[in-house]
Order: sequence, then C-alpha cells, then structure tokens
Amino acid sequence: MRTKRKQIKWFDNGEGKSMMNKLFRSTTDSKLTGLCGGLAQWLGVNPTLLRLVAVAAALCSFGTVALIYVIGSIIVPKMPYSHF
Repeated sequence: MRTKRKQIKWFDNGEGKSMMNKLFRSTTDSKLTGLCGGLAQWLGVNPTLLRLVAVAAALCSFGTVALIYVIGSIIVPKMPYSHF
C-alpha cells in the first residue's frame, strides 16, 4: 500500500493558503547571506548545526564548499517580506 507523502506547510501567504516548501535565503535568520538559515528552514533542521557543518566542510574541502556557498548565495533568492 502506498502512503501519501505529507507536505510540510512552511509559511502562510496571508490569504490563508500555505505555500509549498520553497528554498529562499532567510531574512530573519541570517549571519552572512541567509543561505544557511533558509536552507535549515527548508530542510527542517537547526540552523546552528547546519552552519557548523558548513564551516567544517569548507575547512576540510580547501574552499570548495565556500565557493559553492557564494554561488548559492547568488542563485537562491531572498525571502520576500510578504512571506513572514
């Protein structure tokens, strides 16, 4: 028997309709660009834990993860203010 996958309701668009889980850079939980904060909200994990993993991975990868972070910060849009 197949079970339906439960969709996570992340935020309300103000009209009573919950929007789909979309990746944004966080404007409320940001340290540098908000990418780790937004990614943590999207994944449903603690943002501090995700930041620690990102820093450790950046140090161990000789800067490759740092380059991916910069590219992700450019590509991923900021969360619109209407989505709070």
